[in-house]
Amino acid sequence: MTRLLASFPLAPIALAALVLGLVPVPVRADDLGPKPPMVSVVAAEKRTLAAKVTVTGSIVAREEVLVSPEIDNLRIIDILVEEGDRVEKGQTLARLSRETLETELAQLEASRARLDAGIAQARSQITQAEASRVEATAALQRSQTLRQTGNASQELLDQRTATARTAQARVGSAQDGVRVAEAQRAEMDAQIRDVRIRLGRTEVKAPAAGVVSRRTAKLGAQTAASAEPLFRIIADGALDVSGDIPESRFTQVKLGQSADIQLPNGQTVVGTVRLLSPMVNASTRLGSVRIALPPAAPALMGNFARGAIQVAQKTALVVPTAALLFGPTKTTVQVAKDGRVETRAVTVGIRAGGLAEIVEGVSDGDWIIAKAGTFLRNGDRIRPQEAPLESVLVGTVESNATLGSGN
Repeated sequence: MTRLLASFPLAPIALAALVLGLVPVPVRADDLGPKPPMVSVVAAEKRTLAAKVTVTGSIVAREEVLVSPEIDNLRIIDILVEEGDRVEKGQTLARLSRETLETELAQLEASRARLDAGIAQARSQITQAEASRVEATAALQRSQTLRQTGNASQELLDQRTATARTAQARVGSAQDGVRVAEAQRAEMDAQIRDVRIRLGRTEVKAPAAGVVSRRTAKLGAQTAASAEPLFRIIADGALDVSGDIPESRFTQVKLGQSADIQLPNGQTVVGTVRLLSPMVNASTRLGSVRIALPPAAPALMGNFARGAIQVAQKTALVVPTAALLFGPTKTTVQVAKDGRVETRAVTVGIRAGGLAEIVEGVSDGDWIIAKAGTFLRNGDRIRPQEAPLESVLVGTVESNATLGSGN
């Protein structure tokens, strides 16, 4: 009784009268009935907000180089690299048998030598034919002169004319023989070059620098252009994350945006959006994206990867997304003002990390009910209790609609 009286600041006379029972005890209206519920509130404040789009996918080669044999029906006799090896452009990866091609080359070179000898012989025949033609022409000219003076018969003149023409024809025939032999030699040279090219192809070389991701070459196997490539190379060792994004967020992603990629070992690396698909899959409603990983990323082809692409960043007035109430026509928040609930329609901007940008409807410093609930309505009396914004984001704030008496 003494503790209760001590809670009332009364004058001594009034206190004595109260003890004697002459004055009634004053009762406040707020002390009548149940107390209003206690709710957690946070202050609307400005923060830097980064909007991100989640992407999941697999790690793939940015550019995969297929290495196939350029010549068929030769045995693989040596393999010089294994999966995981880094190779340079032009480096020999495997060797094929050369015996058949070397034998063919030797035969062709022998045939070319015979053609060279034949051409030399044909040219000597041209020289002989030229000499005979000169001699026949001179004899014909003498016969013509003698015929004009009557010292040679017509028969001799006709004979020497025929001899000169025959000599001229022999010169032409010898020249044609040389041209045919030279054409045959040119054809032989082409065949020799072809064999030498094929001999060069017995060394299977890397068309680009990179990392060998797969080797299917087997010692003793016969090569075939239609078979599976002997090697697969990740060009320059560069890797991408190939992932999918829902169509509702796909248009927010732009080339060059950064992305935090979480690798299977738990490490996070920063990648860059490199490619965007020009279309959305009509069945899955997903758009494809390629994110370039940094060169030193500890990742392997085929690994699963999860990432977040940062699509926007700004300093804005924010409230917890848990404070938003989404209706069929508008979005609202509940504000604690003068011990009562005030429902306000708001315009929401970007959302990230459990926070939502409020473009319109709330002012800096307004006390927002941290978790909007269906038990609170506009005008309800409440007892606000400030809660740190971080505790709301990690879910440590209890439900704002708790209706206990709350001493």
